[in-house]
Amino acid sequence: MVAFEIRRTARENLSGKWGKAALITFCFVIVEFVINFISGLLSGIPVLGFLCVVATWIIALPLSYGLLVSMIRLKRGDAVECFDFFTIATSNIKRVWGIVGNIILKLLPFVIVAIILMVCVTYSLTSFVYHSALSVLGGSMHSGFGMASLFPLFAIALVVVDILLIVKGLRYALSFYLLYDYPELSGKELVEKSSDYMTGNRWKLVWLQLTFIGWMFLAAFTFGIGYFWLIPYMLIASIIFYEDVSGKVTTTKTSQTVVTTPEVITPTDTNNPISNAEDNNPDDQGPIILN
Repeated sequence: MVAFEIRRTARENLSGKWGKAALITFCFVIVEFVINFISGLLSGIPVLGFLCVVATWIIALPLSYGLLVSMIRLKRGDAVECFDFFTIATSNIKRVWGIVGNIILKLLPFVIVAIILMVCVTYSLTSFVYHSALSVLGGSMHSGFGMASLFPLFAIALVVVDILLIVKGLRYALSFYLLYDYPELSGKELVEKSSDYMTGNRWKLVWLQLTFIGWMFLAAFTFGIGYFWLIPYMLIASIIFYEDVSGKVTTTKTSQTVVTTPEVITPTDTNNPISNAEDNNPDDQGPIILN
């Protein structure tokens, strides 16, 4: 499936569910806001503040996983409540961070090189600024200026390594989707399975995400309110991408009957502005066009 087909299928799956998807996203944002607000209030207390910051950092990623699982259930027609993401998050903290640990191990050489280059860039930039100021004031250059002159080289090398790190990291983008469907697998197995599925599909995922840029700008002009609909739209699209590249057969449940999701184009939700705007133009015009 190409990007346009994935987005169209996402709108079809959200037909009649836009309100619930937006409500789940709203609840997620509220919970995150409350957690960060409490953490900020307590940050001034030496020990307790530090513990709150650590706890906030630890729960943040599992909460995002909980939102992802809620959208998977919504997309597949399973029962899901507005605050299920919080229960999912608290019960999967260890597994989520286990996957993160395995991803870091896979990326460790790139991470180490990036950290070293970051230190070099910081030191060389500081040295460059210092010697530039010294020369303006009439001081003399000394051997330390040699390190400062390497700043452009270190900066370019850091950019290259960061790009390689992102490209390499894309191989493990499906790890958390797989965690939901294959809870019996270990973190290492999930990461390796994701790597297999993403072989030859990394740029397809990048392009899919880029096609939402126009909607991101538009949602920003609604003072962020539009994101309550855009975030589910993007998540459902990424779920469909995962199911497509993994070849996973999905079903949509209606009452007690389980039926295979049809490939025939069904009418979209006429009450949803995103669905209506995209359906007006069947061509995939690019990342900054509101298709």
